[in-house]
Amino acid sequence: LEAWHHRDRHLHQYEAGCRGGALRHRREVYRKFAAYLAKTYGHVVFERWDLRKMAERAPVEDDTADSRAPNRQRQEMGVSELRLAVINAVERDGGVMLRTPAAYTTMQCAECAHVQSERVDTLLHTCESCGATWDQDSNAAKNLLASGQAQLKDPALLAAANPAPKLKKARWSKKHAVADAAPDATI
Repeated sequence: LEAWHHRDRHLHQYEAGCRGGALRHRREVYRKFAAYLAKTYGHVVFERWDLRKMAERAPVEDDTADSRAPNRQRQEMGVSELRLAVINAVERDGGVMLRTPAAYTTMQCAECAHVQSERVDTLLHTCESCGATWDQDSNAAKNLLASGQAQLKDPALLAAANPAPKLKKARWSKKHAVADAAPDATI
């Protein structure tokens, strides 16, 4: 039993070491990519979306099995880690970080600005209005770029789309601020 315990502990530590090494490698790849983006481009445009909503799971219906694959894949990719690496690199190098609304970026035609009446489910799509055929991802990228360029031209639009982050107080400073504000009770 002791030999099994020793071997099991060794395998557990080996697995943890491999996992940690893979996570560090992924973080380094993300940092290098983010540094490349920050040095190559003057501004970077991100869709403003909440990653927490992606993590929410739909309720399991009575006759369906719960699929764990999408959740596992989301965690393996580390989307929030990539996003933070890009934001940190752009802000560190003095670039401009633009956040645009995510609404209709894949449904709006980049050629004529017409919003499709139905959801775009295919990779290649033909616009209902102008008849242009476009790839869903490249169309969304063109729409994001146009939105970012519009923000750069209009300072009011830029300020509205990218509000200054609220600075949070640390727990320690909150605790001491309350203690300092309360009068001393002496008898």
